[in-house]
Amino acid sequence: LIKAGEFLKETAKKGGGILVVGTMPASQTIVEEFAKKLGLLFVVKRWLGGTLTNFKTIHQRIQYYINLKTDKASGKLEKYTKKEQSDFDKETVRLSGFFRGLESMSVLPQALVIIDTKEHEIALREAQRLNIPVVGIINTDSNPEEVTYPIPANSNAKTSVSWLLNQLGMQIEEGAKERTVALAQAAPAVK
Repeated sequence: LIKAGEFLKETAKKGGGILVVGTMPASQTIVEEFAKKLGLLFVVKRWLGGTLTNFKTIHQRIQYYINLKTDKASGKLEKYTKKEQSDFDKETVRLSGFFRGLESMSVLPQALVIIDTKEHEIALREAQRLNIPVVGIINTDSNPEEVTYPIPANSNAKTSVSWLLNQLGMQIEEGAKERTVALAQAAPAVK
């Protein structure tokens, strides 16, 4: 846990993106709240195969989803028939399940935090293929050698996941603060 925290702190300090994956019912709300609080990327509904390894195509789909939401909000979809508007609404809801936490992902993340690597084996394999370090909360049924920073814990209990994410979150916040201070010091003084 300490090594994983230090790694995430350094990643945040460098400004690298961190993606948190937790689609199990026990961890969905905890993961979403944690990621939103820290401004991280997250997946809580379903990991879409190719999210990392087929990033170019996934990025185009994310842009399509964002454009649909924007068009709906601005009223551009009102020119269509009610049936077509209904179809757009259904498509927006469907895409929201895949891309809601990935809207700001313009480049590949520098680290993944996975709640239960056995459950999210596809995400783990994609990260390994692209040499993206993984912090994984693992149960006894997971292989710790597959994870860069394994954290043995009960990934099915809300209290366990919440406590671990809180510990990691403190390190991420500290790294982000150090980055902000370093950027402020590096910026020339405005006269």
